[in-house]
Amino acid sequence: MSEIEPWKNGQAGVVIIDHKKTAVYKDEAGQVHAVSAICTHMGCTIGWNADERTWDCPCHGSRYSIEGKVLRGPAKKDLERVEIDYLKK
Repeated sequence: MSEIEPWKNGQAGVVIIDHKKTAVYKDEAGQVHAVSAICTHMGCTIGWNADERTWDCPCHGSRYSIEGKVLRGPAKKDLERVEIDYLKK
């Protein structure tokens, strides 16, 4: 059992998966979305913004969607998606 499986729907956080910081969001339907937790601008660790439901970088203000798409820069490159094999059914 993973540390993500007991999460409630709507819960998010940064966890270590395969020795890498990973930003994980469990949506309202129970689907898990995982992306690299490292901002593509300058390498800071992103955090979850529960009000906006976005991943935000505290260093320079980049904002990413749940799927890791850049919503606001200075970042120009999307976050890398992460496959979590043990959650696949």
